[in-house]
Amino acid sequence: MCSDVGTNIPKSKIFIFENYWTEHPSFFDTVSTHWNNSPVYANAAKNLTSKLKHVRTGLRKWSKNFSKLNKLIYNSNWVLLLLDGLEDQRPLSWLETAFGGLVKSHLASLLESKRAYWKQRNTVNRIKYGDECTKYFHSMATVSYRRNLIAQIQDDYEVCLIHHEDKANHLWCSFKNRMGLSNNVTMEFDLRSLVPVFAEADLDSLATPFLASEIESTIKLMPADKAPGPNGFNGGLH
Repeated sequence: MCSDVGTNIPKSKIFIFENYWTEHPSFFDTVSTHWNNSPVYANAAKNLTSKLKHVRTGLRKWSKNFSKLNKLIYNSNWVLLLLDGLEDQRPLSWLETAFGGLVKSHLASLLESKRAYWKQRNTVNRIKYGDECTKYFHSMATVSYRRNLIAQIQDDYEVCLIHHEDKANHLWCSFKNRMGLSNNVTMEFDLRSLVPVFAEADLDSLATPFLASEIESTIKLMPADKAPGPNGFNGGLH
């Protein structure tokens, strides 16, 4: 009598965004449809989270309709090989020639998608121990910096922003407009009613900056061994 021994370990459903998806014609329509059809909440953060989750679910279902890249590349190469065999026997018609051109264009698109697929998963470490200060490392760091550097940003009025402050301000305003403002936000508790000591206290004074006289009086009352020295260290330390 034989018995099967096995296990069923659940796997987490990790969503991986593939870079080659953006090259597909229906990608932006899919994202726009799920982004606009997500539930709307009064809280801006909850609303943004709902939109992102809705788009993630839509892209996950949309990506399942794709066939595997290797299978599509194999089929395209098989069709081109068949057309080459026919051309060896007889001249191809204009329709067969046009069809071959379309297959070659589609094959080039598939190969580019496969290149982007493996580039996203590239984890090869080219720097070995002891090469931290070599020219090769500095060259690779410079190339990586230039790829990640945003040289300029174009705003809504088609004006190119070059300076760091202008780019940072534009990005901050753009994300702020996308996040929006939360509606009907109310404070559910009152600190003065919860803590009787604060009932008659002036809490607004806690946020006011220190006066110069207060700082001088505090330093004068501080012991000599605790007062800060000229270099910022305690005077009692040598």
